[in-house]
Amino acid sequence: MNRGLELAEEGPAELAAGLAQGVLLLHFLQNVIKKRPEHAGEFILKFHLRVLCLLEDRSFDRPDRTEITIPTRALSEAAPQVGLQSSTHHQTTEGKTVTSQKELIPTVNMSSLTSDHTQTENITTIIHPDYFFISGFTDIPHTNYYYIFLSIVYIISLIGNSFVMIVICVDRKLHSPKYIAVFNLAFTDVCETTSLVPQVIDMFLFNRQFISYDQCFTNLFFVFVFIYMQSFTLTILSYDRLVAICFPLRYHVLVSHRSMFLLTGAAWALVVLNVLLFVGFLTRLSFCGSLVINSYFCDHGPLFRLAAPCSDVVPNDMLAYVVVCIVLYIPMIFIIATYICITHALFTITLPQDRHKAIKTCTSHLILVSIYYLPINITNLCFSILTTNMRIISLSMTSVLPPMLNPIIYVLQTEEFKASAKKVFRRVAQRAVRPVK
Repeated sequence: MNRGLELAEEGPAELAAGLAQGVLLLHFLQNVIKKRPEHAGEFILKFHLRVLCLLEDRSFDRPDRTEITIPTRALSEAAPQVGLQSSTHHQTTEGKTVTSQKELIPTVNMSSLTSDHTQTENITTIIHPDYFFISGFTDIPHTNYYYIFLSIVYIISLIGNSFVMIVICVDRKLHSPKYIAVFNLAFTDVCETTSLVPQVIDMFLFNRQFISYDQCFTNLFFVFVFIYMQSFTLTILSYDRLVAICFPLRYHVLVSHRSMFLLTGAAWALVVLNVLLFVGFLTRLSFCGSLVINSYFCDHGPLFRLAAPCSDVVPNDMLAYVVVCIVLYIPMIFIIATYICITHALFTITLPQDRHKAIKTCTSHLILVSIYYLPINITNLCFSILTTNMRIISLSMTSVLPPMLNPIIYVLQTEEFKASAKKVFRRVAQRAVRPVK
Protein backbone atom coordinates (compact mmCIF):
# COMPACT_ATOMS: atom_id res chain seq x y z
CA MET A 1 0.00 0.00 0.00
CA ASN A 2 2.80 2.40 0.92
CA ARG A 3 4.58 1.60 -2.35
CA GLY A 4 1.37 2.31 -4.27
CA LEU A 5 1.08 5.70 -2.56
CA GLU A 6 4.69 6.46 -3.48
CA LEU A 7 3.98 5.62 -7.16
CA ALA A 8 0.88 7.79 -7.08
CA GLU A 9 2.95 10.67 -5.74
CA GLU A 10 5.55 10.23 -8.47
CA GLY A 11 2.93 10.66 -11.19
CA PRO A 12 -0.12 8.96 -12.73
CA ALA A 13 1.79 8.02 -15.90
CA GLU A 14 4.26 5.80 -14.02
CA LEU A 15 1.48 4.25 -11.96
CA ALA A 16 -0.54 3.51 -15.10
CA ALA A 17 2.52 1.95 -16.74
CA GLY A 18 3.10 -0.29 -13.74
CA LEU A 19 -0.51 -1.39 -13.58
CA ALA A 20 -0.57 -2.08 -17.35
CA GLN A 21 2.55 -4.25 -17.11
CA GLY A 22 1.08 -6.13 -14.18
CA VAL A 23 -2.15 -6.86 -16.06
CA LEU A 24 -0.24 -8.04 -19.15
CA LEU A 25 2.01 -10.30 -17.08
CA LEU A 26 -0.97 -11.80 -15.30
CA HIS A 27 -2.82 -12.46 -18.58
CA PHE A 28 0.31 -13.96 -20.10
CA LEU A 29 0.92 -16.18 -17.06
CA GLN A 30 -2.64 -17.44 -17.11
CA ASN A 31 -2.44 -18.56 -20.74
CA VAL A 32 0.95 -20.24 -20.29
CA ILE A 33 -0.21 -22.19 -17.21
CA LYS A 34 -3.18 -23.51 -19.19
CA LYS A 35 -0.72 -25.08 -21.60
CA ARG A 36 1.76 -26.41 -19.01
CA PRO A 37 -0.04 -26.98 -15.68
CA GLU A 38 2.84 -29.09 -14.34
CA HIS A 39 4.96 -25.93 -14.14
CA ALA A 40 2.28 -23.89 -12.39
CA GLY A 41 4.16 -23.61 -9.10
CA GLU A 42 7.35 -22.47 -10.79
CA PHE A 43 5.55 -19.92 -12.92
CA ILE A 44 3.63 -18.44 -9.95
CA LEU A 45 6.83 -18.15 -7.89
CA LYS A 46 8.66 -16.35 -10.69
CA PHE A 47 5.68 -14.12 -11.31
CA HIS A 48 5.73 -13.17 -7.63
CA LEU A 49 9.44 -12.38 -7.88
CA ARG A 50 8.79 -10.26 -10.96
CA VAL A 51 6.15 -8.21 -9.15
CA LEU A 52 8.56 -7.65 -6.25
CA CYS A 53 11.21 -6.47 -8.71
CA LEU A 54 8.76 -4.03 -10.25
CA LEU A 55 7.90 -2.64 -6.82
CA GLU A 56 11.58 -2.15 -6.02
CA ASP A 57 12.34 -0.53 -9.38
CA ARG A 58 11.12 3.06 -9.80
CA SER A 59 11.80 3.19 -13.55
CA PHE A 60 10.31 0.33 -15.48
CA ASP A 61 12.91 0.52 -18.24
CA ARG A 62 16.18 -0.44 -16.51
CA PRO A 63 18.17 -2.81 -18.75
CA ASP A 64 19.40 -4.87 -15.80
CA ARG A 65 15.93 -5.67 -14.49
CA THR A 66 15.07 -9.25 -13.55
CA GLU A 67 13.38 -11.25 -16.32
CA ILE A 68 11.12 -14.26 -16.02
CA THR A 69 12.58 -17.30 -17.76
CA ILE A 70 9.93 -19.77 -18.85
CA PRO A 71 10.56 -23.01 -20.78
CA THR A 72 10.65 -22.32 -24.54
CA ARG A 73 8.34 -25.23 -25.32
CA ALA A 74 5.63 -23.87 -23.06
CA LEU A 75 5.92 -20.45 -24.62
CA SER A 76 5.81 -21.78 -28.17
CA GLU A 77 2.70 -23.80 -27.38
CA ALA A 78 0.99 -20.75 -25.91
CA ALA A 79 2.05 -18.40 -28.70
CA PRO A 80 -1.05 -18.80 -30.89
CA GLN A 81 -3.26 -18.20 -27.88
CA VAL A 82 -1.82 -14.92 -26.62
CA GLY A 83 -0.15 -13.49 -29.72
CA LEU A 84 3.48 -14.02 -28.82
CA GLN A 85 6.36 -12.98 -31.02
CA SER A 86 9.96 -13.93 -31.53
CA SER A 87 12.22 -10.90 -31.68
CA THR A 88 15.70 -9.79 -30.69
CA HIS A 89 15.96 -6.83 -28.34
CA HIS A 90 18.89 -4.41 -28.40
CA GLN A 91 19.64 -2.28 -25.36
CA THR A 92 22.40 0.28 -24.96
CA THR A 93 24.14 0.74 -21.61
CA GLU A 94 27.13 3.05 -21.16
CA GLY A 95 27.97 3.09 -24.87
CA LYS A 96 27.79 -0.72 -25.24
CA THR A 97 25.17 -2.57 -27.18
CA VAL A 98 23.76 -5.61 -25.40
CA THR A 99 21.78 -8.13 -27.44
CA SER A 100 19.56 -10.52 -25.51
CA GLN A 101 18.61 -13.99 -26.66
CA LYS A 102 15.51 -14.46 -28.81
CA GLU A 103 12.46 -14.89 -26.65
CA LEU A 104 8.74 -14.98 -27.04
CA ILE A 105 7.10 -11.83 -25.79
CA PRO A 106 3.41 -10.92 -25.51
CA THR A 107 2.08 -8.25 -27.81
CA VAL A 108 1.62 -4.95 -26.01
CA ASN A 109 -0.57 -2.04 -26.97
CA MET A 110 1.89 0.85 -26.69
CA SER A 111 -0.87 3.43 -26.52
CA SER A 112 -2.12 1.81 -23.31
CA LEU A 113 1.31 2.02 -21.69
CA THR A 114 1.97 5.67 -22.34
CA SER A 115 0.13 8.73 -23.55
CA ASP A 116 3.38 10.36 -24.69
CA HIS A 117 3.65 9.91 -28.46
CA THR A 118 7.38 10.68 -28.45
CA GLN A 119 8.04 7.46 -26.53
CA THR A 120 6.47 5.33 -29.27
CA GLU A 121 8.50 7.16 -31.92
CA ASN A 122 11.74 6.06 -30.23
CA ILE A 123 10.90 2.36 -30.62
CA THR A 124 13.17 0.92 -33.29
CA THR A 125 12.50 -2.80 -32.84
CA ILE A 126 10.19 -4.15 -35.56
CA ILE A 127 7.77 -6.71 -34.15
CA HIS A 128 6.50 -9.30 -36.65
CA PRO A 129 3.93 -11.52 -34.94
CA ASP A 130 3.87 -15.25 -35.52
CA TYR A 131 0.10 -15.22 -35.99
CA PHE A 132 -2.84 -13.00 -36.84
CA PHE A 133 -6.47 -13.69 -35.99
CA ILE A 134 -9.15 -13.21 -38.67
CA SER A 135 -12.31 -12.05 -36.92
CA GLY A 136 -14.92 -12.51 -39.67
CA PHE A 137 -18.51 -11.61 -38.82
CA THR A 138 -19.29 -10.43 -35.30
CA ASP A 139 -22.59 -10.80 -33.44
CA ILE A 140 -24.42 -12.32 -36.41
CA PRO A 141 -26.10 -15.71 -35.86
CA HIS A 142 -25.99 -18.56 -38.36
CA THR A 143 -23.07 -17.15 -40.35
CA ASN A 144 -22.16 -20.69 -41.41
CA TYR A 145 -24.98 -20.57 -43.95
CA TYR A 146 -23.39 -17.57 -45.62
CA TYR A 147 -20.05 -19.36 -45.91
CA ILE A 148 -21.83 -22.38 -47.38
CA PHE A 149 -23.46 -20.02 -49.90
CA LEU A 150 -19.98 -18.72 -50.83
CA SER A 151 -18.78 -22.29 -51.37
CA ILE A 152 -21.71 -23.02 -53.72
CA VAL A 153 -21.01 -19.83 -55.69
CA TYR A 154 -17.34 -20.83 -55.86
CA ILE A 155 -18.16 -24.25 -57.32
CA ILE A 156 -20.43 -22.71 -59.98
CA SER A 157 -17.75 -20.15 -60.83
CA LEU A 158 -15.06 -22.82 -61.06
CA ILE A 159 -17.13 -25.00 -63.40
CA GLY A 160 -18.30 -22.13 -65.60
CA ASN A 161 -14.92 -20.44 -66.08
CA SER A 162 -13.10 -23.75 -66.56
CA PHE A 163 -15.60 -24.63 -69.29
CA VAL A 164 -14.98 -21.27 -71.00
CA MET A 165 -11.21 -21.78 -70.96
CA ILE A 166 -11.51 -25.33 -72.32
CA VAL A 167 -13.77 -24.28 -75.20
CA ILE A 168 -11.46 -21.40 -76.15
CA CYS A 169 -8.43 -23.70 -76.14
CA VAL A 170 -10.12 -26.51 -78.12
CA ASP A 171 -11.89 -24.52 -80.86
CA ARG A 172 -9.48 -22.77 -83.24
CA LYS A 173 -12.18 -20.36 -84.40
CA LEU A 174 -12.00 -18.72 -80.99
CA HIS A 175 -8.26 -18.08 -81.26
CA SER A 176 -8.94 -14.42 -82.03
CA PRO A 177 -7.63 -11.30 -80.25
CA LYS A 178 -10.91 -10.70 -78.41
CA TYR A 179 -10.87 -14.15 -76.84
CA ILE A 180 -7.36 -13.61 -75.48
CA ALA A 181 -8.96 -11.08 -73.12
CA VAL A 182 -11.95 -13.37 -72.48
CA PHE A 183 -9.63 -16.26 -71.60
CA ASN A 184 -7.63 -13.98 -69.31
CA LEU A 185 -10.86 -12.89 -67.58
CA ALA A 186 -11.91 -16.51 -66.97
CA PHE A 187 -8.41 -17.37 -65.72
CA THR A 188 -8.32 -14.49 -63.23
CA ASP A 189 -11.83 -15.38 -62.04
CA VAL A 190 -10.77 -18.95 -61.27
CA CYS A 191 -7.55 -17.87 -59.55
CA GLU A 192 -9.20 -15.11 -57.51
CA THR A 193 -11.98 -17.28 -56.12
CA THR A 194 -9.57 -20.16 -55.50
CA SER A 195 -7.17 -17.96 -53.54
CA LEU A 196 -9.98 -16.63 -51.36
CA VAL A 197 -13.02 -18.88 -50.89
CA PRO A 198 -11.39 -22.20 -49.84
CA GLN A 199 -9.37 -20.44 -47.16
CA VAL A 200 -12.44 -18.56 -45.92
CA ILE A 201 -14.36 -21.83 -45.63
CA ASP A 202 -11.48 -23.50 -43.81
CA MET A 203 -11.20 -20.59 -41.37
CA PHE A 204 -14.79 -20.07 -40.37
CA LEU A 205 -16.47 -23.43 -40.90
CA PHE A 206 -13.67 -25.33 -39.15
CA ASN A 207 -12.65 -22.61 -36.64
CA ARG A 208 -9.09 -22.15 -37.89
CA GLN A 209 -8.98 -18.37 -37.73
CA PHE A 210 -5.31 -18.11 -36.76
CA ILE A 211 -3.09 -17.43 -39.76
CA SER A 212 0.69 -17.16 -39.74
CA TYR A 213 2.50 -13.94 -40.63
CA ASP A 214 3.96 -15.25 -43.91
CA GLN A 215 0.74 -17.00 -44.91
CA CYS A 216 -1.24 -13.81 -44.27
CA PHE A 217 0.98 -11.73 -46.54
CA THR A 218 0.92 -14.43 -49.23
CA ASN A 219 -2.87 -14.54 -49.09
CA LEU A 220 -3.04 -10.75 -49.34
CA PHE A 221 -0.73 -10.71 -52.38
CA PHE A 222 -2.60 -13.26 -54.49
CA VAL A 223 -6.12 -12.07 -53.61
CA PHE A 224 -5.36 -8.46 -54.54
CA VAL A 225 -3.43 -9.39 -57.69
CA PHE A 226 -6.38 -11.30 -59.12
CA ILE A 227 -9.03 -8.81 -57.94
CA TYR A 228 -7.19 -5.90 -59.53
CA MET A 229 -6.48 -7.90 -62.67
CA GLN A 230 -10.23 -8.25 -63.21
CA SER A 231 -10.45 -4.44 -63.39
CA PHE A 232 -7.82 -4.24 -66.13
CA THR A 233 -9.34 -7.15 -68.05
CA LEU A 234 -12.74 -5.43 -68.12
CA THR A 235 -10.92 -2.33 -69.37
CA ILE A 236 -9.27 -4.30 -72.19
CA LEU A 237 -12.67 -5.71 -73.20
CA SER A 238 -14.15 -2.21 -73.26
CA TYR A 239 -11.29 -1.16 -75.57
CA ASP A 240 -12.20 -4.08 -77.85
CA ARG A 241 -15.85 -2.95 -77.97
CA LEU A 242 -14.80 0.66 -78.60
CA VAL A 243 -12.72 -0.23 -81.64
CA ALA A 244 -15.29 -2.74 -82.97
CA ILE A 245 -18.15 -0.21 -82.90
CA CYS A 246 -16.43 3.14 -83.46
CA PHE A 247 -13.65 2.05 -85.83
CA PRO A 248 -14.90 -1.17 -87.50
CA LEU A 249 -12.72 -0.77 -90.62
CA ARG A 250 -9.55 -0.53 -88.53
CA TYR A 251 -10.48 -3.27 -86.05
CA HIS A 252 -8.02 -5.91 -87.29
CA VAL A 253 -5.22 -3.32 -87.27
CA LEU A 254 -5.86 -1.89 -83.79
CA VAL A 255 -6.95 -5.16 -82.16
CA SER A 256 -4.44 -7.82 -83.15
CA HIS A 257 -2.94 -10.79 -81.33
CA ARG A 258 0.20 -8.76 -80.69
CA SER A 259 -1.64 -5.75 -79.26
CA MET A 260 -3.82 -7.94 -77.02
CA PHE A 261 -0.83 -9.84 -75.65
CA LEU A 262 0.97 -6.55 -75.01
CA LEU A 263 -2.02 -5.02 -73.22
CA THR A 264 -2.58 -8.13 -71.11
CA GLY A 265 1.11 -8.48 -70.23
CA ALA A 266 1.37 -4.81 -69.29
CA ALA A 267 -1.71 -5.14 -67.08
CA TRP A 268 -0.25 -8.14 -65.25
CA ALA A 269 3.07 -6.35 -64.72
CA LEU A 270 1.40 -3.19 -63.40
CA VAL A 271 -0.85 -5.11 -61.00
CA VAL A 272 1.97 -7.27 -59.62
CA LEU A 273 4.17 -4.19 -59.12
CA ASN A 274 1.43 -2.34 -57.21
CA VAL A 275 0.63 -5.26 -54.93
CA LEU A 276 4.34 -5.88 -54.28
CA LEU A 277 4.53 -2.27 -53.08
CA PHE A 278 1.59 -3.06 -50.78
CA VAL A 279 3.41 -5.99 -49.23
CA GLY A 280 6.78 -4.24 -49.14
CA PHE A 281 5.41 -1.30 -47.17
CA LEU A 282 3.65 -3.69 -44.77
CA THR A 283 6.89 -5.48 -43.86
CA ARG A 284 8.33 -2.25 -42.41
CA LEU A 285 5.52 -2.01 -39.84
CA SER A 286 5.76 -3.16 -36.24
CA PHE A 287 2.63 -4.97 -35.02
CA CYS A 288 2.87 -4.39 -31.29
CA GLY A 289 -0.82 -3.88 -30.64
CA SER A 290 -3.87 -5.95 -31.44
CA LEU A 291 -3.45 -8.88 -33.83
CA VAL A 292 -7.15 -9.20 -34.72
CA ILE A 293 -7.84 -8.41 -38.39
CA ASN A 294 -11.43 -7.17 -38.71
CA SER A 295 -12.14 -8.76 -42.07
CA TYR A 296 -12.69 -12.17 -43.64
CA PHE A 297 -9.16 -12.46 -45.06
CA CYS A 298 -5.84 -10.61 -44.73
CA ASP A 299 -7.26 -7.35 -46.01
CA HIS A 300 -4.79 -4.52 -46.56
CA GLY A 301 -6.64 -1.70 -44.78
CA PRO A 302 -7.52 -3.48 -41.52
CA LEU A 303 -4.05 -5.07 -41.49
CA PHE A 304 -1.85 -1.97 -41.70
CA ARG A 305 -4.08 -0.08 -39.23
CA LEU A 306 -3.12 -2.63 -36.56
CA ALA A 307 0.39 -1.13 -36.57
CA ALA A 308 -0.81 2.44 -35.93
CA PRO A 309 0.07 2.47 -32.18
CA CYS A 310 3.80 2.01 -32.76
CA SER A 311 4.52 2.60 -36.47
CA ASP A 312 4.02 5.38 -38.97
CA VAL A 313 1.22 4.11 -41.22
CA VAL A 314 0.80 7.33 -43.21
CA PRO A 315 2.89 5.98 -46.16
CA ASN A 316 0.73 2.86 -46.23
CA ASP A 317 -2.43 4.94 -46.21
CA MET A 318 -1.18 7.19 -49.01
CA LEU A 319 -0.02 4.20 -51.05
CA ALA A 320 -3.46 2.61 -50.70
CA TYR A 321 -5.10 5.71 -52.21
CA VAL A 322 -2.58 5.87 -55.07
CA VAL A 323 -2.94 2.19 -55.95
CA VAL A 324 -6.74 2.32 -55.81
CA CYS A 325 -6.67 5.27 -58.22
CA ILE A 326 -4.36 3.42 -60.61
CA VAL A 327 -6.08 0.04 -60.67
CA LEU A 328 -9.72 1.01 -60.07
CA TYR A 329 -10.61 4.64 -60.74
CA ILE A 330 -8.51 5.27 -63.86
CA PRO A 331 -9.79 2.06 -65.59
CA MET A 332 -13.34 2.94 -64.54
CA ILE A 333 -13.01 6.46 -66.00
CA PHE A 334 -11.64 4.94 -69.22
CA ILE A 335 -14.60 2.54 -69.43
CA ILE A 336 -17.08 5.41 -68.93
CA ALA A 337 -15.34 7.41 -71.65
CA THR A 338 -15.44 4.46 -74.07
CA TYR A 339 -19.17 4.01 -73.57
CA ILE A 340 -19.79 7.70 -74.16
CA CYS A 341 -18.06 7.26 -77.52
CA ILE A 342 -19.95 4.01 -78.18
CA THR A 343 -23.31 5.67 -77.40
CA HIS A 344 -22.51 8.44 -79.87
CA ALA A 345 -21.51 5.88 -82.51
CA LEU A 346 -24.72 3.85 -82.03
CA PHE A 347 -26.82 6.75 -83.26
CA THR A 348 -24.89 6.73 -86.53
CA ILE A 349 -25.64 3.05 -87.23
CA THR A 350 -28.46 2.88 -89.76
CA LEU A 351 -29.26 -0.87 -89.80
CA PRO A 352 -31.44 -1.89 -86.83
CA GLN A 353 -29.96 -5.41 -86.70
CA ASP A 354 -26.39 -4.13 -86.37
CA ARG A 355 -27.46 -1.62 -83.74
CA HIS A 356 -29.29 -4.30 -81.74
CA LYS A 357 -26.27 -6.63 -81.88
CA ALA A 358 -23.93 -3.86 -80.68
CA ILE A 359 -26.28 -2.86 -77.87
CA LYS A 360 -26.62 -6.50 -76.72
CA THR A 361 -22.85 -6.96 -76.47
CA CYS A 362 -22.37 -3.64 -74.68
CA THR A 363 -25.21 -4.32 -72.24
CA SER A 364 -23.64 -7.61 -71.10
CA HIS A 365 -20.30 -5.91 -70.55
CA LEU A 366 -21.90 -2.98 -68.70
CA ILE A 367 -23.66 -5.38 -66.32
CA LEU A 368 -20.31 -6.98 -65.44
CA VAL A 369 -18.70 -3.57 -64.97
CA SER A 370 -21.51 -2.48 -62.64
CA ILE A 371 -21.38 -5.68 -60.59
CA TYR A 372 -17.63 -5.30 -60.15
CA TYR A 373 -17.15 -1.55 -59.58
CA LEU A 374 -20.25 -0.48 -57.64
CA PRO A 375 -19.69 -2.53 -54.44
CA ILE A 376 -15.95 -1.71 -54.38
CA ASN A 377 -16.57 2.02 -54.81
CA ILE A 378 -19.30 2.04 -52.17
CA THR A 379 -17.00 0.26 -49.74
CA ASN A 380 -14.04 2.58 -50.41
CA LEU A 381 -16.06 5.80 -50.26
CA CYS A 382 -18.08 4.81 -47.18
CA PHE A 383 -15.31 3.02 -45.29
CA SER A 384 -15.60 5.24 -42.21
CA ILE A 385 -19.35 4.69 -41.76
CA LEU A 386 -19.62 1.02 -42.76
CA THR A 387 -19.56 -1.55 -40.00
CA THR A 388 -17.21 -4.51 -40.22
CA ASN A 389 -20.08 -6.88 -41.07
CA MET A 390 -21.37 -4.65 -43.90
CA ARG A 391 -17.86 -4.30 -45.29
CA ILE A 392 -17.31 -8.08 -45.24
CA ILE A 393 -20.60 -8.72 -47.05
CA SER A 394 -19.88 -6.05 -49.67
CA LEU A 395 -16.34 -7.19 -50.44
CA SER A 396 -17.12 -10.91 -50.34
CA MET A 397 -20.01 -10.51 -52.77
CA THR A 398 -17.76 -8.42 -55.03
CA SER A 399 -15.15 -11.18 -54.93
CA VAL A 400 -17.40 -14.13 -55.77
CA LEU A 401 -20.39 -12.87 -57.78
CA PRO A 402 -18.61 -11.39 -60.85
CA PRO A 403 -16.54 -14.57 -61.41
CA MET A 404 -19.75 -16.63 -61.29
CA LEU A 405 -21.72 -14.27 -63.58
CA ASN A 406 -18.98 -13.60 -66.15
CA PRO A 407 -19.46 -16.88 -68.06
CA ILE A 408 -23.26 -16.65 -67.83
CA ILE A 409 -23.82 -13.01 -68.78
CA TYR A 410 -20.94 -12.18 -71.07
CA VAL A 411 -19.57 -15.33 -72.70
CA LEU A 412 -22.53 -17.68 -72.99
CA GLN A 413 -24.67 -14.91 -74.51
CA THR A 414 -22.29 -14.61 -77.47
CA GLU A 415 -23.54 -16.48 -80.54
CA GLU A 416 -20.02 -17.25 -81.70
CA PHE A 417 -19.09 -18.86 -78.39
CA LYS A 418 -22.37 -20.82 -78.16
CA ALA A 419 -21.74 -22.30 -81.62
CA SER A 420 -18.24 -23.34 -80.57
CA ALA A 421 -19.53 -24.82 -77.32
CA LYS A 422 -22.12 -26.93 -79.20
CA LYS A 423 -19.39 -28.14 -81.53
CA VAL A 424 -17.23 -29.22 -78.59
CA PHE A 425 -20.17 -31.03 -76.98
CA ARG A 426 -20.92 -32.92 -80.21
CA ARG A 427 -17.26 -33.90 -80.54
CA VAL A 428 -17.16 -35.19 -76.97
CA ALA A 429 -20.46 -37.08 -77.45
CA GLN A 430 -19.20 -38.75 -80.63
CA ARG A 431 -16.07 -39.94 -78.89
CA ALA A 432 -18.14 -41.25 -75.98
CA VAL A 433 -20.45 -43.37 -78.16
CA ARG A 434 -17.73 -44.51 -80.59
CA PRO A 435 -17.39 -48.32 -80.34
CA VAL A 436 -14.15 -49.63 -78.94
CA LYS A 437 -12.13 -51.57 -81.56
